[in-house]
Amino acid sequence: MKGLMKNLNPHFHKAIPTEEDCRRIKAQEAHYRPILEKIFAEHFLKLVKSIIKENKNTRVQYTYRWKNNPKRLELYGKPCRILARGRMNSALVEFAAGNKEVVSRNALRRIKWTQKL
Repeated sequence: MKGLMKNLNPHFHKAIPTEEDCRRIKAQEAHYRPILEKIFAEHFLKLVKSIIKENKNTRVQYTYRWKNNPKRLELYGKPCRILARGRMNSALVEFAAGNKEVVSRNALRRIKWTQKL
């Protein structure tokens, strides 16, 4: 019975890896690591390209439409673009002048383009 149970831990009932098992695992890891790193790099590059790629939010297509306090009155009617969307219906927008503000997305109205740019 002891010969059959030599690789089992009596407390956890799981096989204990031997030195040979450890060497085999390290050899497999050394073999597969460059392959996995290459695959990861390709997928990461695709992700970065998709983020950087010009999409519909990179050009100005919104105007700020709230004017119920002095700060909002100053921003009223100015064209802006959404840089990031946040929680609680907020957005980081950049106005044409270059200043950035976090505003409510309810305050933004899409510009209706009469011609395709």
